[in-house]
Amino acid sequence: MQSSIRFILDMREASAFIVHFGFDPESFDCLLGLFEEHYPVDANTGRPRNFTADMALALVLMYLHNTIKQETLCVLFGATAATISRTKNLGLDILETIFRSSPNDHRWRIVWPKVQEMKVFNDMILSNTMFENETRVLNGVFGFVDGLNVPIETPKDDLEQNAYYNGWLSGHYSSQVLVFTSDGCICWVR
Repeated sequence: MQSSIRFILDMREASAFIVHFGFDPESFDCLLGLFEEHYPVDANTGRPRNFTADMALALVLMYLHNTIKQETLCVLFGATAATISRTKNLGLDILETIFRSSPNDHRWRIVWPKVQEMKVFNDMILSNTMFENETRVLNGVFGFVDGLNVPIETPKDDLEQNAYYNGWLSGHYSSQVLVFTSDGCICWVR
């Protein structure tokens, strides 16, 4: 019997990929090509890994893209907590290696758009407006702002612990503000 995630990977339905992994199948495949270059076929014990590279990448992306508990990942991937934890940590390390090896790669570079690009993004937004008052309000808009609270491990230092504590969420988080251009790319993070 195959896992739910294997079914999604084999089905290759764009909406399922976007909802669960945050990527369409083509973008997933592009990242998978880089991921496979670093993903070891065998575990440290010499035995074959429990997850193929595509399952490992799916696990990491699902972990990063969704607020999901380890127990739920175990059910979705059909694996033990230890396997999920080891694979997730390895996958996160691999993604960091990929991104750090080519920090200026246009596929993941975060850069504020040039004035001409802002105009193109504004035209994209205005092309989807129906009413005159929308056009007036959206004139000059090239992107959108959103916030993200990433859960982190509780820091050991009391001052650092206090700095990252979010009373509203009752936990420790690294809070981010992101600006997205109208093509869905991130152009600024704080």
